[in-house]
Amino acid sequence: MSKETYTPWDSAEFLNDDEAVLEYLRAALEENDPAFFVRAVGNVARAKGMTSIAQETRLGRQNLYKALSGERDPRIGTLMKVLDSLGVQLSVAPSRSGVIYAEGQEIVSREDEGNGMPVGGQAWGGEVIFKENVLTGGSYDYRLVKWENQPRIGFRWTAGGDVTNCPRGKNTCITLDAALYPAIINDMLRCDPNAQQRTRGFLGSVLAGGNYPHPKPKAPVPVGYRHPENVKSPQDILLKLVDVVLDRGPGDCAYMIGLWRSEHAPNKSARIMGFRWNGTEANPRGYPISTGWPIWIVLAGLKYEAIINILPDNKQDMVRKYFGFPPPQA
Repeated sequence: MSKETYTPWDSAEFLNDDEAVLEYLRAALEENDPAFFVRAVGNVARAKGMTSIAQETRLGRQNLYKALSGERDPRIGTLMKVLDSLGVQLSVAPSRSGVIYAEGQEIVSREDEGNGMPVGGQAWGGEVIFKENVLTGGSYDYRLVKWENQPRIGFRWTAGGDVTNCPRGKNTCITLDAALYPAIINDMLRCDPNAQQRTRGFLGSVLAGGNYPHPKPKAPVPVGYRHPENVKSPQDILLKLVDVVLDRGPGDCAYMIGLWRSEHAPNKSARIMGFRWNGTEANPRGYPISTGWPIWIVLAGLKYEAIINILPDNKQDMVRKYFGFPPPQA
């Protein structure tokens, strides 16, 4: 058996122009995590050269490494000097939030007016309908959320042990492909009839296919669009993408199969299936993203056989063999 190879992810290697730096820092700031943003500034400083930053700011190089590690709160003066040296500045704008009510449950969401996101994306809050801890630490959950005022099922990883937050934003989740909703209700929630009933009632016409735009004409490929086969890694995880098994094109979703391992278990890898929303003209990176880079989210809990059933015929047998599943019964 051939030995799988992985490439450690270092954001600094890709911050080689002003536009990339601006997108990277904007995305890091949107995470609403001060330590995360400080680390992002440190990565940009490393990309530019910490020695030159130290000279321009008249701050000690070693002190800069410590201040921008994310392990301590740097003085605002230090951070402003570094940002000025990088040619960027912070700005202030009103925060956006909204509260939407459905089925007696408070569903916290943020409106994405005119941002060009595809038929799914990032949502906030929601009612958790299924949650499970994993052996390596952390947990994942499925939840009922609103996305652009439409009911959806969201998915989230919460940090612990080998697991990092994905999406990274506090209490955020990624909405899932509506083609998976029947399997989520009938399989994952089969031991909780109350959760099944609440989920069916919440989803309403979405579950029946009444307001979910499939099939629909494929959108044109926008400038700066990141094709799924070029999305290589989730944050803090070393990933080997094996194949994109379903790509519905710009403005819709994609699925992949691959191998991943955490930095805490370098000699072990797992065969996984990942999911993401492709980009649009207004948002070519799609979702999820981490510090400005498009990433995949690793799916868990849902049986992969349910996903295989929605794949193109020419991919189904290949994916079954990849995971060691038996062929379907005639």
